[in-house]
Amino acid sequence: MSSARKFSLFYFSLLATVTVMSLSAVAQQRVDSTSSTGGKKLYGEAGLVTNYVDKGVTQSDKSFALQAGFGYLMGQQSHLGFWGSSVKYPTNEETVNLRLYFDVKMDFTTNTALTFRYDFNRYYQSGLRNGNLLALDFETFSYHVLIETNSNWEGTGTSSTWFGFRKQYSLPASFVTTPSFGYSQISAAGFNNYFDFRLPVGYKFADVLYELAMTYNSSSSQFGGRGDMAFILGIQAKF
Repeated sequence: MSSARKFSLFYFSLLATVTVMSLSAVAQQRVDSTSSTGGKKLYGEAGLVTNYVDKGVTQSDKSFALQAGFGYLMGQQSHLGFWGSSVKYPTNEETVNLRLYFDVKMDFTTNTALTFRYDFNRYYQSGLRNGNLLALDFETFSYHVLIETNSNWEGTGTSSTWFGFRKQYSLPASFVTTPSFGYSQISAAGFNNYFDFRLPVGYKFADVLYELAMTYNSSSSQFGGRGDMAFILGIQAKF
């Protein structure tokens, strides 16, 4: 086995272990997410989905994906952390996506804010999809207007820009839904711009969210089946 493959499998195993341990810990005892020391605290999340779909395109070849993240909350205005997921693509041997991120939030009023986020985006083991993500999130009265640029979209070496809209709605009996709608502008030759839509329905129990989601891609044919409509089951725990 090559050293690169061993390195990739190490990160995948680490991510899987962290995910299982985190879900078990949350199931046994709910952690008080408001506890902090000097206005600064650690936070994390762990989850499992039957299909990891990002902007209407599967990143796990329509199979299960383990996901986990940890971060440090600096007051209420900025975060520093990392997030990772298992991935699978038909054209290379990538197995893990890790992102180191930093964000800063600026409050304009009690109901309006702007968040800037930067992700240092890395893939293991070939690194063909390595790049950087820049995102802006303008929130007003719980409505989110989003803009995100990817310096290396789908490993093509060209950039993309995604414009999105999202809002969370509370439903009866602790159910929630956060529909999102987006439009991707693609620079890569041979690809067309497209719309994507995601409609989830989730149930919250303590700090655990159980979710069923549907995703849609307006130009699925150009992705060779990776952009097909999908129905996804997922579980996410926050601590």
